[in-house]
Amino acid sequence: MTVDDVPEDMTVRVSDLKKVGYCARGARRWFEARGFDFRDFLANGIAARTLVETGDALALRVVRLKIEREQADG
Repeated sequence: MTVDDVPEDMTVRVSDLKKVGYCARGARRWFEARGFDFRDFLANGIAARTLVETGDALALRVVRLKIEREQADG
């Protein structure tokens, strides 16, 4: 998956992490290890493209599944 595969306006929220089965504690550590503001993420979400840019397999999974859900919902 590349940044070009992700809609520019797509935002990943904590609910998207929960749908994939990720816990808040682990997500907080992941965000902090990469210099992202976890509190801001909780309040506002994060651009899906930003997650893809990390190249991290867990982040890519969240974005991929969000895209699939949105496509299925029409």
